[in-house]
Amino acid sequence: MLFENSFYGDSFRWWYGNVVNTVNPPDPLLLGRAQVRIKGVHGPETEDKYLPWASCILPTTEGGISGIGRNPWLQDQAAVIGFFLDGKNSQIPVILGPVYQIEGNIRGLNSGYDTGQSRLPQNTGGPINPNLFTNTSFTATSPEAKEAVEAKYGYLSEEEFDNLIKIVHAEAGSSSNQLEIAYVAATVMNRRRDAGTSVMQILSVPYQFEPVTGQSGNGPPNSNFTNGPTGSREQTIYQSLVDNIYQTPSDMWFFASNNPAAYSGSVTKQDFINSMTSENRSLNIVGETMFFIGGTSNFRRG
Repeated sequence: MLFENSFYGDSFRWWYGNVVNTVNPPDPLLLGRAQVRIKGVHGPETEDKYLPWASCILPTTEGGISGIGRNPWLQDQAAVIGFFLDGKNSQIPVILGPVYQIEGNIRGLNSGYDTGQSRLPQNTGGPINPNLFTNTSFTATSPEAKEAVEAKYGYLSEEEFDNLIKIVHAEAGSSSNQLEIAYVAATVMNRRRDAGTSVMQILSVPYQFEPVTGQSGNGPPNSNFTNGPTGSREQTIYQSLVDNIYQTPSDMWFFASNNPAAYSGSVTKQDFINSMTSENRSLNIVGETMFFIGGTSNFRRG
């Protein structure tokens, strides 16, 4: 049983960490628990799927028995504080509650836009001003950008990070919209997390990135993907990841061009939107790209 006499509080051990998973997959016991990455306990080498499920303390206004009460509403990446129910054994974490935080690098406070919100506008169905998240002062480095991505998604090999930067460079075109660039990166990384595989394997999934990577056999790879970014473009992508990757939706797996001319044959832009939003996804237009948030991650995996 979970609660035995050995859980008498002679040894109290508290912790601070981040929620990494609340819905994908959901708590197998349907108890409103969340997986947590506890600082000082779980390093980047610990995969998300191996993190412990933490129960949540409920207010006394809730029933506290099965079938009565509301589920916790903690979001991915929420900063939480708690304690271990089993003291020094430290195997059964309990969440006391969330702590206010600003996601991402604090440098973003001076990057030309207001980051006072902990979450950026989502699920509006309309465009986000292309200039709202455009910055012209880029100082982030490759190691800083890699660290920012790993803080949300776990360890990345150098090859994975290199391919991530290349695909972002190719798919985001010449955009200087920091949020658009970060959304493209997050889409790739969300797929990697969901499939439990590498960035390279995600880029080889049929019917997805093949026109850019050249793996479809219908033409050479996009030169932006082959060569990768250089100079100011490289700095733009690095800064975008440092400033915004923390604030991207964790349930976003699809994006497409917002330009009607990019669609050919019998499928129009509106047809594509209708197909994507029919599965409980909301449309966000960021810069020149349409992103679809929510629903399921049922992209083709080969």
